[in-house]
Amino acid sequence: MGATEIVKALISPAEKLIDNVTAALGKAYLPCYTKKMADAKAYEIQKIGSAIRDNCDMPIQYNSDQTFQIDVSDYEELIKRTGARIAFQEITKQENIEAVVYNAYSTLEDSELVSNDPVDTGWMMRFMNSVEDINDSDLQKLWGKILAGEVKKPNSYSLRTLEVLKNISKNEAELFEKLSHIVINNFVIKEYSIYNKYGFTYEDIVKLNDCGLINSIPIVQNFPLIRGFILNTDNYGLIIENTQEHEVLQFEVFVLTEAGKSILKILDSRINDEYFLDMCRYIKLNNTMYDLNICEIKLNDDDTASIVKVIS
Repeated sequence: MGATEIVKALISPAEKLIDNVTAALGKAYLPCYTKKMADAKAYEIQKIGSAIRDNCDMPIQYNSDQTFQIDVSDYEELIKRTGARIAFQEITKQENIEAVVYNAYSTLEDSELVSNDPVDTGWMMRFMNSVEDINDSDLQKLWGKILAGEVKKPNSYSLRTLEVLKNISKNEAELFEKLSHIVINNFVIKEYSIYNKYGFTYEDIVKLNDCGLINSIPIVQNFPLIRGFILNTDNYGLIIENTQEHEVLQFEVFVLTEAGKSILKILDSRINDEYFLDMCRYIKLNNTMYDLNICEIKLNDDDTASIVKVIS
């Protein structure tokens, strides 16, 4: 492919977002205009909501058989109330969608060019249906990051991930965000004394299991004993100095689900260094047959790591 063709194959991610959202919503979408109109839309919703509350009294009659019956003889007024309710619901849904899209637009506005491969139409429709009831601003930001990521690289987030996230409450999302600081290589070590120290219980793991983010049944994690780093963060690493052929290091862990792994990527959370050191001490204490060292490290530009000093 020549240089001209390559340039044509690339597009601004913000422009690509607008094109895909326009296709999904069936109308031209202008995020900057939408943002300017946010206050007016909020006022509109407030007025409709007030109208619904002020006009929702429906005549009720008490029958001789001790049952209640709504008097719908005033059919015209009933239709008005129904229309106002539906309008309020649909406007609220549209506001939620546009808040999420605006968050995605803000994320992508200054990004580098990306492939102009379109986001799958079915995925976009499912996404819009999923976010129409999301009215919490923090969750809207999370959904915005998912949309931005899918625009940058289509097929990054599965429909299953959307379904999982759709059913997560704000408190559950906050719990997972908290957990993300002790997730290493997509797992949490199964040692109660360690994760209890950092404010987690097994009940929290079960709750996140019910959300579809982590498996509460632990599995045995195997690490081939190849000389070098077994685990590391930006600042510390667990390194093995001598090995024997075909041996593996094993310990039990709780592993994130595929949806959990996808959501973890957009959280961009920093691993708690103290937790990592506690975990390394636990692994070393329970594997004394191996020459394991905990080191302070420095990451190099080529993604390798250099040992600064051995801690223990």
